[in-house]
Amino acid sequence: LNPFRSFLQSNIKNSDFSSHYIIEKVLKADIRGSAFKVIEIKSHKRYAIKEYRCCIDADKQDKFGFRKLENQFYIYNILKANHINVTPKLYHIFDVNGNKYLVREWIDGKSIASQIGMPWNRLTIKQKIKKIDTALKILKAVSTLHSLNIVHRDLTPNNLLISKEGRVFIIDLELAFYTKSKKSPISGGTVFFLPPEDGRVISKKSDIYTLGCTLISYMGGLNIRHLVYLKSNVERRNLLKFVFGGSTNLVNTLLSCLDRSPYKRPSISELSYALSKARCMLKHGIRSSPKNLSTSEYKIKALKLIKDFIDIRKVVDALLNYEFLDKFKRYDISKLPEDLDIYNSYTGISGLIYLASQIYRIFPK
Repeated sequence: LNPFRSFLQSNIKNSDFSSHYIIEKVLKADIRGSAFKVIEIKSHKRYAIKEYRCCIDADKQDKFGFRKLENQFYIYNILKANHINVTPKLYHIFDVNGNKYLVREWIDGKSIASQIGMPWNRLTIKQKIKKIDTALKILKAVSTLHSLNIVHRDLTPNNLLISKEGRVFIIDLELAFYTKSKKSPISGGTVFFLPPEDGRVISKKSDIYTLGCTLISYMGGLNIRHLVYLKSNVERRNLLKFVFGGSTNLVNTLLSCLDRSPYKRPSISELSYALSKARCMLKHGIRSSPKNLSTSEYKIKALKLIKDFIDIRKVVDALLNYEFLDKFKRYDISKLPEDLDIYNSYTGISGLIYLASQIYRIFPK
């Protein structure tokens, strides 16, 4: 129960608000500013309305506390001018009793926060791939913002929406900052998602920190505060290894997003590569930590396999380009002659790639 719910609804009941919109649902009831799902009486269309209460966030630079509202439109107009549609459309603003209300497009979907569930190591392969696909869409949307020199600064699970069609939308541009602007940034953020340098330096790497926290929460099903409270990188790595079931490359990449130094954090492309690689390994059943076999076994058995059944150049290309794997036709190496003595645990394309990768390691030329 929220003690402000009745207050908020009675405050707008007999105003211009009720003559144009019917509140279908209170999305967020907060004395600082609520959010509503509404139906426009005239068109019967659904919209989302965000409330900005007068003087709540006021300071010396912002007398009435409406600077966040103005910043939303400022950033949105930059995106609109460049025909970028990774955020919901903003329509208009109206006043009620000195407070302002922003009307935006209603997105029929769910936030990332509502989809945080079981830990990674308890998900099925299909569920893991689905989460990685969503994460890649998020990275693509954020990359679009960064290409226009816009830093969102609050990429938390609550500010990322997934529509029923599977599209990713970034909402709440209140704190977003255009790096080429002469305006001073607005202070604020979400606890546990704030980068260490916030307030001093704002760069694209600031979003990488917040994004890393969000991906760990969404994919790993982990409350980020449990990770942030750990001061040692060794403790953090051990926790993520437990959550992600020993996926070393993925753990290292996600953990590097939380590095205290912005310059040591990965780029969007490096994050995308790590996730694409993890997806490929899941899809084709490649183990992240295969058993070590002796060099002589590989030279004799794997070389014969490659010579007779597959072109080594294609394998090398596949190792360098994970999308190339999708073009391979599945071949079950368990059906090969028994004298090859291939391990049954590495069947299909994963077996071919695994054996070929060892040859590539032994004979790099």
